[in-house]
Amino acid sequence: RKGSLAMVRLQHAIGEAAVNSALRSLLADTRYRTAPFVGSAELLARLRQATPPGKQALLADLFERVVVYDNRPLAATATRRADGRWDLVVQLQLRKHEVDATGKEVARAYDEPVEIAIEGEGGTILQRLSATAPDLRLTLAKRPAALQLDPSGLLIDRDPADNRLAVTSP
Repeated sequence: RKGSLAMVRLQHAIGEAAVNSALRSLLADTRYRTAPFVGSAELLARLRQATPPGKQALLADLFERVVVYDNRPLAATATRRADGRWDLVVQLQLRKHEVDATGKEVARAYDEPVEIAIEGEGGTILQRLSATAPDLRLTLAKRPAALQLDPSGLLIDRDPADNRLAVTSP
């Protein structure tokens, strides 16, 4: 399961064309090779060539390390304003861990943005949050009903079922 999630996340991060180019290049160079057969190291080398410098750490997290996330919304409250719009305040837990060779989890700095979908009467709004400011404050035209953290499922989350939360109103 992690391999498919990693490929989809990499495609999202560097673009489908870059991933396809790396795969096409590997296939062209090794198509009729009998031995040694293509291994993951060769694939990773091609992906590394196709990945911009700013995304190399992500590539390592996806394919060289065991990195898991424990993200969840803790609270979401919407308050109606005098002008009829809604103020939404969301508190999030964003955690990133690396599992070492002995199986011990070590906390890592959360250094990447995360998406949140806010659903309500006005449809769905996608918002991208910085890891340095994970709490969200928005003013919306329509009442929000629920929110979903990482709605595309790009992060390898320990419990993706806890990424959804109903919005409460005082």
